[in-house]
Amino acid sequence: AILRILPEKEDRKAVRRVLWLHDYVINGQEDPAQYEGKTFLVSGATSQIGICTVGRLLAGGARVIAVQYKNKAYFNHPNLQWIDADFQKGQLELGMETPEALIHAGPLWLLPSVLSSIFNARVKRIIAFGSTSVFTKIYSANQKEQDVVKRLEDAELEIAERCRKSAVNFTILRPTMVYGVGLDENVTMIAEFAKRYHFFPIYPPAKGRRQPVHADDMAQMALKILDNAKTFNKSYNIGGNEVITYQAMVERIFYALGQTPRIVKVKDLPRVLDFVGKYIFSGRINGEMARRMNEDLLFLESESRRDFTFKPRAFLTNGPRDLG
Repeated sequence: AILRILPEKEDRKAVRRVLWLHDYVINGQEDPAQYEGKTFLVSGATSQIGICTVGRLLAGGARVIAVQYKNKAYFNHPNLQWIDADFQKGQLELGMETPEALIHAGPLWLLPSVLSSIFNARVKRIIAFGSTSVFTKIYSANQKEQDVVKRLEDAELEIAERCRKSAVNFTILRPTMVYGVGLDENVTMIAEFAKRYHFFPIYPPAKGRRQPVHADDMAQMALKILDNAKTFNKSYNIGGNEVITYQAMVERIFYALGQTPRIVKVKDLPRVLDFVGKYIFSGRINGEMARRMNEDLLFLESESRRDFTFKPRAFLTNGPRDLG
């Protein structure tokens, strides 16, 4: 593997992408002959699940065509080809390439716009990552979150319909609260706030239960079910190994950082976040985030357990490394 020289102003997330890819290749986390001679297309390749997927494929001897757009991964490898494509404009040029499969780790609603290109390349297997937000945010009072739910719903329906018409086997995996590479906006956000301010506000009692799942576990799952016919043309909700309350999750993050948890209970936190989100953060945060601290976001996984074996790790098994 060859590390490029990072631009001087490149952010920490770009560094994290390079380090994770480097670690996969150097440490050989897959059988080096497992995917030898095969070519895979990975879109959303610079997302946290995308990075893990690309890394595992390279470690397994695959040739990888990795799609990036705004976020870049400054990493070279003999079997890795980066291509730039704007899925929002339906851009995807594959030339004469015929990948074994597409693993789509970008926003699910961007996939339908390039399905024609995928089908033209004679791809016969698609694994795409959605989100349990399609259920957890369905009653949100925030319009942006409602828009996300609608886009996810529409994308799932269109992908299923068009894949069936084109005889392409698809699987949609809906993880909940993905973490592990330092690129997410949930666990990593909490960790960065705690590192900077040495406390974290919650909306008491913050007893809503969660099942955080590591991005690498999702990548392993996607690769494991590639040829599993039981998973063809189905969707699955996926949680992590451990059920943990929101407050306990925050406390665990503090401990992983080597800090004593300092939890500040704020009864008006939803209104505070609505105000701050509207006037300071351009809608990137909102009061619904606080309200969900007291909602159980758990998902039955009986169907996935029946169709394949999945053993995710416990939350923050690798301590600070899982925080990026």
